[in-house]
Amino acid sequence: MNNLNDPQDWNIRPERQGDGGDSSKWNYALLVPMLGLAAFRWIWSKESQKEIEEAKVKYEKTIKTIQKDLDVKYRQTVSENSRETAQLELDLEKEKQRAHGYRQALASQSRQLKEERRGMRLEREALENERSRLRYTGPGGALFHGALEKEKEREWRASLALKDIEYRLMERQRAFCSILVSRARRVEMEKDLLVSTAKEPLLAHLEMEDGLRDIFKNDCSCAEYLNTDERRNGSLMWLYLRYWKQQLTLQTHQRAEAAVHMNTMNDRQDWGRGDGGGNSKLNYALIGSMLGIAALRLIRLKFRTKEIIIKETKIKINTQNQELEKKCDSMRLEIKNEISREFQKALEKEKEQEQSTSEALNVVEKMLIDRQWDFCSFLVRRVKVQELEKDLLVHTAKQELEHLKMDKGLRDIFKNDKTCANFLNTDKHRNGSLMWLYLKYWRLQLALQTHQKAEAAILNSQTKE
Repeated sequence: MNNLNDPQDWNIRPERQGDGGDSSKWNYALLVPMLGLAAFRWIWSKESQKEIEEAKVKYEKTIKTIQKDLDVKYRQTVSENSRETAQLELDLEKEKQRAHGYRQALASQSRQLKEERRGMRLEREALENERSRLRYTGPGGALFHGALEKEKEREWRASLALKDIEYRLMERQRAFCSILVSRARRVEMEKDLLVSTAKEPLLAHLEMEDGLRDIFKNDCSCAEYLNTDERRNGSLMWLYLRYWKQQLTLQTHQRAEAAVHMNTMNDRQDWGRGDGGGNSKLNYALIGSMLGIAALRLIRLKFRTKEIIIKETKIKINTQNQELEKKCDSMRLEIKNEISREFQKALEKEKEQEQSTSEALNVVEKMLIDRQWDFCSFLVRRVKVQELEKDLLVHTAKQELEHLKMDKGLRDIFKNDKTCANFLNTDKHRNGSLMWLYLKYWRLQLALQTHQKAEAAILNSQTKE
């Protein structure tokens, strides 16, 4: 397409019909460089293809060589890794065995620590119970009850021995009341009783020989002929048994009082020496270093952490226990003197009341002596004896003697005490047997009640405080 803005000669016009080859020269001029360019491109592509083929062959050879080297190195690496894996498996098995041993040691150590902590907890609970008992009953009551509990075991053993004596006395009384048992057999039983009571150390302080001989001589009480209850036989022996039991109880309280005074002196000496408590300390074995695996190191770290915590807790508990023991020692030193003073004051106060009761009991003794004298005399009528007995019952019903409960014992004396001296006797104290035993029993009961009232007064004062 022609450009109308150009001059005429610049545009290529189509050949006119019938003209010659003036315009073809431009076509051939363009064809020659195009053919040269095509030939150049064909030659260049052929040369490039050859170079590509050569580079490809060289590349394949290089790849094969590298692959062979890599295969050799791979096989060497696999063999080395297999050897290292086997060695590591052996090491791992050894470490597992060591870890198992450490776990067992840790478990045994934990059990031991639990037992020790349990023992310390029990000791702490005992100390807490003692402290609460001191707060509730006061220092006087706590110490006296502690000494009394120690003496209770001895009293219990003596009571068992006394039970055996009671059973043998029942057997002896049954033989006495039976018409089928010979006198020789009964005498043999009485001798065995005397020998056994003399050899028994727990009953030696009761001095039972005189009482047993009195029973063998004067206790002639028997139940009816068809009686099957052995406890209904005898009268004097039951009174003696009650007297011995009361004497056991009284001596237990007296020993407890003496123990409190002795402990006061001993504690002063011990406090002067400055005893430090002597609680044993635990030594824990350290677990050795663990190798390799992070899990074993974690177990070891946990074990050390627990051990440190337990040691710190135990040191803290031991420190608290030592401080508590020192406080208890100082409290004991302070309160034992207070106990002895308070007990002596209470005992003196009760002994003043006991004095009036003892005087009333002396009057009863005098009236009983006069009654037994009139009973043994042929010149005194029975009516006068009965009047004296009524006066005795009225006199013992007064407030001073009411707590001794003498009514039953007096009626037993009026009924069963028929012992009299010979016809020419002029000593009133030789008459009677059962009444003297009852008088001794009442005096012993009076002394025991005095000590019990003094103890109750101390406990009440400490509880109010």
